[in-house]
Amino acid sequence: MVAADPATGARRFTVPLPLPDWAYLGTIITRIAGTTDGAGASGGIVVVAAQVMNSDDAMTFGVDLAGHRIAWAVDNFAAETVASGVAVGITHTAPGPVAPVRADVLAVSATDGTTRWRKPGGEGARLAGANLVAVDGSAPDTRRPFFAFLTATDGHQVQALDNNRSPGDTEAGITCHFDQASMTVCDEHTGIRDWAFAIDSTTAASLWKLPDDAKTRVAPKVTAAWHGAVYGYTANGPVVLDGRSGADRNDNPGAAPYLVGPYFGVVGSIDPGNQTPGVYPTSR
Repeated sequence: MVAADPATGARRFTVPLPLPDWAYLGTIITRIAGTTDGAGASGGIVVVAAQVMNSDDAMTFGVDLAGHRIAWAVDNFAAETVASGVAVGITHTAPGPVAPVRADVLAVSATDGTTRWRKPGGEGARLAGANLVAVDGSAPDTRRPFFAFLTATDGHQVQALDNNRSPGDTEAGITCHFDQASMTVCDEHTGIRDWAFAIDSTTAASLWKLPDDAKTRVAPKVTAAWHGAVYGYTANGPVVLDGRSGADRNDNPGAAPYLVGPYFGVVGSIDPGNQTPGVYPTSR
């Protein structure tokens, strides 16, 4: 892991992350899942996951930013997000000697790597609030898919998504964006199921969903959310929605950014339509 000065880009320090022999079996994908609260140059833990592409082989590290060292490492674990000091991701286990390998959602302390909780059959985890994660998977006994919002600290189920999907189907196509304030928007676009919905990021209470019951508005493909604004696009172009009500806030913003901060949004070359890559003010 390489740490750089945010002002100049100059390298500050490097921490080697040693991997087991499975690392030689394919291309390694690494990602920063998140950090403990207040992590920065003066200290804290950054959680880094390394995984072989198209494989279950993975390892996650907690790196001490003050000591420039590995604080903990958990094999067979690919962290996907960090909330309330807990790293949440995917592990794989064989329940019995002849049972197939099963994916579970695993949560460990981001400070020391100790196990906090496990969700059997979980196959994906997404950040949904300061202490909320969205988890999808299939129930081990029935194979019926589920999508639920759990508290990061203890795995308590706050809300579950009602669905009529068949055993063996999946909820993995649902993506979620936490606005870093008070709401989370999720959407799914498969051609068969095209919809979006928003929840309160503390209680997981439903706020709105699209298409609406009157079928007068379609669901946008969501690209980002920030402090009450939802960014995305439909066949008619980019749009900004109000995160709490789902109403159109701006039906012609000119861009659908994938990265948004307090002052600007970044539009990349892979964005829809004929958008010009660049930086746009978030007030636009």
